[in-house]
Amino acid sequence: MAHPNPVSVNPNPDTGAGAAAAAARAADDVSPADDAALRPNEPADLADDLRMYRLVRRIRSFEESLVTLFGDGKVYGTAHTCVGQEAVAVGALFDLTEDDFVTGTHRSHGHCIAKGADVGAMMAELLGRANGYCGGKGGSMHIADLDLNMLGCNGLVSAGVPHAAGAAMAAGLRGEKRVAVAFHGDGAANQGILYETLNLAAVWRLPLIVVCENNQYAMTTPYAVSQAGESIAARAAGFGIPSEVVDGMDVHAVRAAARAAIARGRAGEGPSYIECRTYRYMGHSLRNDRPVRSEEEIASWKARDPLPALARRLHEHHGLPQGETTAVDDEERERIAAAVAAAEAAEEPGPEMLTAGVFCDDPWEETPPPRTEADENRILSYAGALNEAHHQAMAADDRILLFGEDVAEGGGVFGVSTGLKERFGDERVRDTPISEQAIAGLGVGLALADARPIVEIQFMDILTLAADQIVNQAAKIRYMLGGRPRVPLVVRAPLGAGVKLAAQHSQSLETWFMHVPGLIVAAPSTPYDAKGMLMSALRNPNPVVFLEHKLLYFLSGPVPEEVYTLPLGVAEVRREGTDVTVVATSAMVRKAMQAARRLRREGVSVEVIDPRTLAPLDVETIAESVRKTGRLVVAHEACKFAGFGGEIVAAVTERAFDALRAPPQRVGAPSTPVPYNSALEQLFIPGEPQIIEAIRKTLS
Repeated sequence: MAHPNPVSVNPNPDTGAGAAAAAARAADDVSPADDAALRPNEPADLADDLRMYRLVRRIRSFEESLVTLFGDGKVYGTAHTCVGQEAVAVGALFDLTEDDFVTGTHRSHGHCIAKGADVGAMMAELLGRANGYCGGKGGSMHIADLDLNMLGCNGLVSAGVPHAAGAAMAAGLRGEKRVAVAFHGDGAANQGILYETLNLAAVWRLPLIVVCENNQYAMTTPYAVSQAGESIAARAAGFGIPSEVVDGMDVHAVRAAARAAIARGRAGEGPSYIECRTYRYMGHSLRNDRPVRSEEEIASWKARDPLPALARRLHEHHGLPQGETTAVDDEERERIAAAVAAAEAAEEPGPEMLTAGVFCDDPWEETPPPRTEADENRILSYAGALNEAHHQAMAADDRILLFGEDVAEGGGVFGVSTGLKERFGDERVRDTPISEQAIAGLGVGLALADARPIVEIQFMDILTLAADQIVNQAAKIRYMLGGRPRVPLVVRAPLGAGVKLAAQHSQSLETWFMHVPGLIVAAPSTPYDAKGMLMSALRNPNPVVFLEHKLLYFLSGPVPEEVYTLPLGVAEVRREGTDVTVVATSAMVRKAMQAARRLRREGVSVEVIDPRTLAPLDVETIAESVRKTGRLVVAHEACKFAGFGGEIVAAVTERAFDALRAPPQRVGAPSTPVPYNSALEQLFIPGEPQIIEAIRKTLS
């Protein structure tokens, strides 16, 4: 029985062998001088062919200059050239509009140029100059032109594919007929995030075009020894996605496949996948250019070089004089030479740029309401307060959407999203497959495209599966792209033990994310704070990791019905005291308050501070309290070793050492995984007795 979505192989499935003999056969099967009649989908317009020739020449000249600059030590670190692959970039992007999205790879200079990027700003970026696209902070692997909707090139393989999918999704939610093209290499075809994203794109019929540049090698590993199956495109076809293998050395073949995919995307027919069999003439990178290929293999591919192939077509098919292409060659070489000269003369970023662009300033003013008697009598659970925040925020801003596992039909594992699908529809409240990497990655792409996504991950432990997209993408994109993009993404996850879910569903990993510049980490401890801080997070232009302790979902407290926000990065003094300062987070705040009340009977006055936001941390409020009390205890549920408490102790010691009357004390869990047995779990979780013991130690 035929596959319902067969892979179309055009023209030669053998070019992925990575061996000279296979490449030679490919060269025989598809000659760059083939007559146009053999390619009926090929456009024959002279202006198009001349423009494609110019773009291929521009990319080639740019890369050749890059090699020289790297050899001279002016481009440092590393850089990845696309010499030989130019036909893929030009053919795939030739028929896009400026409004369409593109995400690239670490080898994306050609993609940027084909999308229309300014080679002067690109060259300045490669040289680390202040007037580069990213202000010298991105370099070769991270160039982007947000004005052209070139959303960024990526040093981590396949990582940009879900960003393109998210951008395509954002456009679709606005009713726009835009498509997104995501490039990846053949080595990236073994990354799980690619297939998670392809599945989501197929399920949601996103206008996503994924282009594989199969240049026969990952780093040095040949395609033939690392890829199972008929082709990479066949894998995409397994998701029901129209998929095609084309000759990536033939710009017209690539363009024809891309045009068909663009038409499908704009018509609402979902994603497409194009595998382009191409070749890079140079090694993986300029720093790692080890010869692993034979001269015969390289020569057989160079015989199909897209640049002379286009020149021959212009001369023989269109009758263009030789001098016309020579003039284009000269113009483009001069263009690149001028870009190099300007970049070399440009200024490098000043020291003030080191810390600029990590966060985007929040333009919203927090609006805490007056706590009236009616408000004090209106009681909601922590989960109910979060639910109300979702309802009110989504009603006020139609850019906000929620997606994650079981958030729509089931209302979320802890009921936080109950009723949202019924009110806002399945476009804005979506259940996803179990695909944490793709879920988080789509969130990044949505945020880059002016949506405001809420991503719910069922347990904090599972954030580790999405860590690349949170830590390496959401947190860094603004900085490495020169401080330009906003990433208003909220990632919600429950943390903590106490519900007998054992080691893989009970962890407190907040310190992991606190350590990452570019992330806001919030951990409200009361229903009132939960609503107000989530409202602030949803208005914030930065990525926020919003942590909710499982045991707090059932805690009730006063919550005003009106819309209000609470500041992120500002601690709350929960109880004033004069003898000792206790800093407690999340579920430990209640335990600290209980300890303070008990010790009050003994005449000990305990001040309890709830940081509420763990990053950025309001150290000054804590230090000011210690200057008053002279003593410090920090309590958190996470393991004590290398935990949050160590950072607080260090920060206070640096700021208020002279005020300390006793060594600071830390309260945390032992360095073991969370056990399942109830008695053992209770031994693991620090509580009121440990806090009291630590306080008494500081007093003694």
